Formats: sequence, C-alpha cells, structure tokens
Amino acid sequence: MKRSCAWLFGLACLASLALYADDYRWIKGTFSWKGNGAMITQVIPLYGETYRVNYASPQKGPLSITVLDAETKKPLPPKELVKSRQVLQPSSKSSSGPQFAMLLIEGDGRPWEVRLDQCLSSVQEWRLMRFLEEQKKPATKLAAWAGTGSEEIVFTAPATFWKLHVVQETEGEVVVTVVSENAQLYYKTHLRSAGQSGEGWFSIAGPVTISVIASDADWTIEAEQQPERPEAKGRRP
Repeated sequence: MKRSCAWLFGLACLASLALYADDYRWIKGTFSWKGNGAMITQVIPLYGETYRVNYASPQKGPLSITVLDAETKKPLPPKELVKSRQVLQPSSKSSSGPQFAMLLIEGDGRPWEVRLDQCLSSVQEWRLMRFLEEQKKPATKLAAWAGTGSEEIVFTAPATFWKLHVVQETEGEVVVTVVSENAQLYYKTHLRSAGQSGEGWFSIAGPVTISVIASDADWTIEAEQQPERPEAKGRRP
C-alpha cells in the first residue's frame, strides 16, 4: 500500500512538473519600435525571467541596442545586447531580464525595426495584458509646436514620463534632436518624406532643447505625458 501511494505521488509530481513546463510560452511582439537614428524607448516591464530582442535594419545600416535598468539608467549585462556594423537580415538575441528596463537604440539615418518577445507563464501573460490595457489610457498633452524650416525650442520637461511625437507635413527633410541641459543627446530622428513620423520616450526632467533642422518642409511636434507605469520597487511584477 505504501509503495502504491509513493508511486502515485511520484506520478502526480511528474505530471505537475510537466504542466508547469508547458505553462510557459514565447509571447511575440510584447513591445516594438520603428525609427531611425537614436532613441530611448519607454519603460517596459519584463514579467518573465527571459526575453528576446529581434532587430533588423533593412537598408543595411549600423545598429546598436543597449538594455538599461529603468531605475539606475545604467547598462545591464551584457553591456551591449546588440552591436553590429551592418544589420541587413532580421536577427535576435536573448537574455535574462530585470524588473523594469528601457532600450537604447542607436543607428544612423537608415530605418530600423526592433521587437521584444518575452517567455511568460499564463499568469505572467495575464499581468502583461493588464499592463498593456492600462497603457491605452489617453495621454495628457503638454505642449505642441508647428513650423517651417529650422527652429530651436526650449521645453521644460515634467518629472514624470513623457513622449515626443514628430510629423513631417510636407515634402523635404526634417531632422529633430532632443538634448538635455548637460548636452546629452537623448533622441534623434531623420524624416525624409511627407507624412513620415517619429516618436521618442523620455524620463528626463527640466529644460531640454528640441532642435529642428529642416529645408522648407512643414512639421509638427507634440509633447505628451504618458500614463504612470506600475511601481517598480520591491518584487517582480
């Protein structure tokens, strides 16, 4: 009888382990970005222990991707997740994730695409979906600018997380950079056709300089305050 009970208990344990192993799956495209030049992404939650970054620069441009700790703004190991002189075909790199992170994406004027996948349990997937639903709340508009040709804008950024949205309205070329008070470059985009747009996320506060270098192209820029992210301290989400 004791042997039968032990045998049944062992089978139950194995079944539980099998179910636990099958509970995890890769969720593709939990976050994705398209652009050119340099950009720091919004703060993203990493609910599982493993994530995967997929990247491509279809026009064979250089690309560097660094994962930053959202709290310290310091690079996480490995220091640079992706560093390639020429990226043509889509590729990917995997790593273990912290609680909250940001991606520093650096390229030249050629377009790039980056996608982040996460390996999650059903519970972690539910938490991610709940977070994404919360992020659909309307953003608060902070400021808006419109112009033709080159212009320099000084904007006092809020202490909370905010986003910049740039649109080229007419034909020509528009280059937009965002530089902090201590001359650190946080964002650069190069738009080349009417209707093209770009956006960047920021966690810097205080005076920033938004520089627009353009031909005779019309452009519009909007600054928005994003919904607050969940508390990052303490336990993993």
